[in-house]
Amino acid sequence: MKTIKKTKTNTGIKLLVLSCIIGFAALSFTGIKTGTLQGIVTTVKNEPISKVSILLLKESQVVDSTTTGVDGSYRFINIPVGSVNLFLTKFGLEDKKISHVEITENNTSYLNITLKSISEKA
Repeated sequence: MKTIKKTKTNTGIKLLVLSCIIGFAALSFTGIKTGTLQGIVTTVKNEPISKVSILLLKESQVVDSTTTGVDGSYRFINIPVGSVNLFLTKFGLEDKKISHVEITENNTSYLNITLKSISEKA
């Protein structure tokens, strides 16, 4: 019979997996109703924009943040149900605030967003 030597790496991975399981279980038992928000950020020419910083705000408090991928996509999961605001920013582009985005229970809301370059400001 082969003996598996315990290492700090094995223990660390086990703790990480256990933490994730406990975290997801805690969310499901707390009774907090949540939803998902996702979409794509593009230029006015419908080209995807990567590395856009997006803040998710609820009652003027930052709840979460993300950055768009190379395809312009973003996704927020486990957002408490209700109205949220988004704030998008990237150097060379106009900042954009979107208010009153409704998040519904156990549902994915889709919101595609267009940003203008500063030179396109009119």
